[in-house]
Amino acid sequence: MSSSAGKDKFGSDVIVDAMKAMGFRYAPLNPGASIRGLHDSIVNYGGNENPKLVLCCHEEIAVAIASGYFRACGEPLAVLVHDIEGLLHSTKAVFDAYLEREAMVILGGNGPTDIEKRRPGIDWQHTALVPGLTVRNYTKWDDQPDGIVSTVEALFRAYRIATTDPAGPVYLSLDADLQEKKLEGDFKVPRFANYPSPTLGEGDLSSIEEAARLLVNAAHPTIIVDGYGRDESSVWNLVKLVEATGAAVIDTGQRFNFPSDHPQNLSGLTEEVLGKSDVVVALGVRDLYHALAKEAKGHFSRESKYMTSEGCKVIRIDTESVFNNSWVADYGRLTPTTMSIVASEPAAVAKLLEIVLRVGNKNASAINERKGRFAELSSAQRKKWHAAAEQQLDRSPITYPALAYTVWQKIKQLGLDWVLSYPGYTRGGINAWVRQLWSITKFYQYPGRGGGTGTGIGRAIGAALANRGRICIDFQPDGDLLYTASSLWTAGNLKLPLVIFVLDNRSYFNDEEHQRAIAEDRGRPVENKTIGIRIEDPNVDFSKMAESYGLHSAGHAVSDTRSLSEILGSVFESLKKENPTPFLIDVAVQPK
Repeated sequence: MSSSAGKDKFGSDVIVDAMKAMGFRYAPLNPGASIRGLHDSIVNYGGNENPKLVLCCHEEIAVAIASGYFRACGEPLAVLVHDIEGLLHSTKAVFDAYLEREAMVILGGNGPTDIEKRRPGIDWQHTALVPGLTVRNYTKWDDQPDGIVSTVEALFRAYRIATTDPAGPVYLSLDADLQEKKLEGDFKVPRFANYPSPTLGEGDLSSIEEAARLLVNAAHPTIIVDGYGRDESSVWNLVKLVEATGAAVIDTGQRFNFPSDHPQNLSGLTEEVLGKSDVVVALGVRDLYHALAKEAKGHFSRESKYMTSEGCKVIRIDTESVFNNSWVADYGRLTPTTMSIVASEPAAVAKLLEIVLRVGNKNASAINERKGRFAELSSAQRKKWHAAAEQQLDRSPITYPALAYTVWQKIKQLGLDWVLSYPGYTRGGINAWVRQLWSITKFYQYPGRGGGTGTGIGRAIGAALANRGRICIDFQPDGDLLYTASSLWTAGNLKLPLVIFVLDNRSYFNDEEHQRAIAEDRGRPVENKTIGIRIEDPNVDFSKMAESYGLHSAGHAVSDTRSLSEILGSVFESLKKENPTPFLIDVAVQPK
């Protein structure tokens, strides 16, 4: 690539200086005229490095890639969106990033706001009065700076706000004329290190000490983890705390919080464990009611009840208590707690561990007995899951347990260094079976679940982008992929070591179940549940779709585990090459 900055300097050049100072490695985008100045500066002034542009065919994909990247490595990306169409296109993925607490800095063009600088017609349609209002209800902050000094300051502030827990997306509107204006004199970007993101501590010491006392003295302590995991050390501090206190762990799978095969991980026995618990510590749990309650009459019932006993003491440790939004009630029902501690969850766990180890434990024999019992429960349950999966290996179409089992066996056989770049967006389904059958023990192996309805494939690409050199695996629902199928072009263009297992049941099946429940409740024909939901007639040929975007494919839908196992070796081997071509496998799966 040839580049030449020339002797003149422009407003967007300074923005690139600031982006380099903040350390952005990539900038996903779909190009547009309102960001043409910044686009040119990234390429011809900044050399298309730090950040490097990542071309996407839709802004929803660009934002989803930033989500997956942040989940995988904890670093935010800058996302470029054209105003106003690009910002509107991005909104679903921005909303998902907000819900999942994923940091990114979204830079949108606007205007020019000076009417003398606007081209007739089109520039007027690309000028909004406070475009940040479009996403204000589901971003942490937005701004529309005027002037280069204000813009650099806004960029630094945006980064700080986005990356401060609880993390989230922020939006800046950058005037097109400001981007393209030639600078008078030489503007120097301040030293970014002088503007560090705030850090959150371990919480009120007396409260943490009381929480430690309750944990140590509990007969049946349980720790629930949701958005807890930040890095390897945070996870292993939790492991040490769990082993020191003999607590059971319930992991929602939102992030990598705890090793999936640890003997005190009883996530598959949630109701039984919570029903016996006398102390529950909730770490980074956004919706506490969701963690402690269940649907009274099955998943599709609108009635719910607590799984915990009335006398159970609940200790909440998170930053969610001070991060509420009137527009979307993602916090759930107001839930009674014994204590509520505002703190960085990893810092609080480190302090809890320090206190527990310092004061010792008079109940060592009871703790050891409980740990032994938990180990037996965990081992027995995992054996049941493995047996259930093995019993389904001959079924066609392939079941979720059989799919998860077959892929895991091949990973172990080949000794792969792997990343589950996208495990689905719910606690159940393929996500549950992966966590029940696989040994997930390293932080990078599981960036976490979330998103969906169009953003799953972008998240998988973002996580793979952060994990070059490892085999990246995406369990991709078919309907989810069809929202943003052009994501496949970006995956191919980036030469990612990514294998995409399309979960092809030819249905938005979750809604079949909703329609079934409604029909049964109203005494109406259940057989009509598929109308307006099945993705049939014509059936989508995902293999041909993948090949049209430059990916490799199996060439046909794979409907049995034997055939799947036979092709996996060559697929994984091909992804070990330098600059590999991603591979898509259309897996015919049973609906549930």
